[in-house]
Amino acid sequence: MEVWKLEGWALRVCAVLLALTLLAACSPATLPTSPPQIATEPPLSPTATPSPTVTEVPATATPLPSPTPTPTSTTQPEQVRRIPSPDGRWTAVLNDTVGSLDLQGSAGETFAVFPPGSTVVEANWSPDSRYLLVVRSNWQRSPSGPEIEVYGPIEIWQIRLEDDQIGSPSLVFQSLTRPDESGNFIPEQIVWGTWSPDNRYVLFWQGPLSASILADGMALWALDTGSGEAFLLADVALLNPKYQSWAPDGSALVFTAGGYRSAQINKWLNLFDATSGQVVTVVSQTEQIPGIVAWSPRGDLIAYAAVPASETGPDLADWMSFENQAIAGRRVYLLDPATGQHRRLNDTDAFQDAPTWSDDGAILYYVQREGDTMALMAADPATGQAQVIEGSRRPAPKAVGYYGQSNWDDLLTHRPEASRAEVPPLTETYSDPTGGYTLCYPAGWHVGQGWEGLYGWQEMPTLTSYPPDGPAPELSPFSGQAIIAIQVVELPEGDLEALLREVLAEPGPGQITSKDGILTAFDRRELTMEGRPAIRLETMGDFGVVNHVLVVLDGTRGFILRGRGDGRVFDAVAGSLQLR
Repeated sequence: MEVWKLEGWALRVCAVLLALTLLAACSPATLPTSPPQIATEPPLSPTATPSPTVTEVPATATPLPSPTPTPTSTTQPEQVRRIPSPDGRWTAVLNDTVGSLDLQGSAGETFAVFPPGSTVVEANWSPDSRYLLVVRSNWQRSPSGPEIEVYGPIEIWQIRLEDDQIGSPSLVFQSLTRPDESGNFIPEQIVWGTWSPDNRYVLFWQGPLSASILADGMALWALDTGSGEAFLLADVALLNPKYQSWAPDGSALVFTAGGYRSAQINKWLNLFDATSGQVVTVVSQTEQIPGIVAWSPRGDLIAYAAVPASETGPDLADWMSFENQAIAGRRVYLLDPATGQHRRLNDTDAFQDAPTWSDDGAILYYVQREGDTMALMAADPATGQAQVIEGSRRPAPKAVGYYGQSNWDDLLTHRPEASRAEVPPLTETYSDPTGGYTLCYPAGWHVGQGWEGLYGWQEMPTLTSYPPDGPAPELSPFSGQAIIAIQVVELPEGDLEALLREVLAEPGPGQITSKDGILTAFDRRELTMEGRPAIRLETMGDFGVVNHVLVVLDGTRGFILRGRGDGRVFDAVAGSLQLR
């Protein structure tokens, strides 16, 4: 069964759309004469948003309402996902092939909760393991073709687990989408957001099954697991987890509302009061266009990035570079949630983005552009005085995220309090007799035969900290995780600089360049490897993805190592290179 969903950072599902629009979007674009329909901002003081009317199944009810669809017959191996509860006492066993869900206890006992044919597509544990939320799509692929058979609106069911007892599933949300004149429903999707710090509320998006709609935003809801009530927070909001932030006690949520995938238009800042259920607008789109938000751990301030409304407009919506004034004009602001008053953090005349609080709320970190470089700043929120975090500088990318939705996670890992994994010891050896080299790598890593990029499959030996056929983890600078690709090329002219030019003309893992584009090179160091000339450098794609690179010249052979992820691990592996 095909289900559109986000993996990790919400924007990754848009990679295909990004590849199709990249070449035009890094420069000013001509907008269509009929722009996409986007939601308009609600009144500044809207009334409480009513929750949907749903039918709760009595505690004595069987797990499934009737009727249930007949599972699709298949000769393919069943696809099963095991989703453990945070406390490790239970495992939700989700069979994607037949749409069933079982619960398995720590001793191995299994309880059938949703039988085959239930169209279960997602399961989400609460952080305290007290609740399991289950999505039933009520649609499946036709066994005779590509058509989708839809049986009803999409639903969320809730299961309470307490004292090793499994409660009966209850229906807590059902899409308000009504059938058409023929009585047919459209297929829909639900994407989970974050849980509130008190584990009571969880955010989710709901809308039609469409990748394009997923990119432009869907209805944003908050589900109260205590009461089983769902609150509609916005008719449309982007599926960007950095655009929502909970109050430290879970009593309120600040979020950027508004649709269309561009970060430069049609956005406003809302506050949701979980006690009253009311949603109010605190920053109107006629004043500013907000984006990333962060509620202070102290609860007294909300930091957010925004551009003045006077500096943006529809003609600047799809242009993703710093040459776009709607992006260059982005600054960090502070909002008092008690009064609704906001102010600039400081008067620095430079691009600012991605406000992130220290754990104690005493320091506000953010990303700032300084000339042609980006740097992580640490500021006193009271005075606005800021200084650069050592070691965080790197070149500014050519494009600022997907339609301006930036991602500066690599810079934020330079915060002094950010976690840093230990570099694993190199205990395994990879030997390539044909290529004439050996490398050492950590235990538990995997040897692969290539990597998949936006430009197709790149066949070459790879060393990865994750299974080659599985999803990649967060490959951040200090994560201990990496992918390292190895190439051996013939170089008749025996020229190291020619080898380097060849490297810069080809994107590495995770990188994107425009057609015939060249990677940005920085932090170049010349060295020798076993007496052979070599260059160690960093490369960057148009959207800021960094690769660690080592090129070595051995007569008329060139050795190229490219790595994405933890540069410390890359240097350890690269340092073990032995040539024959």
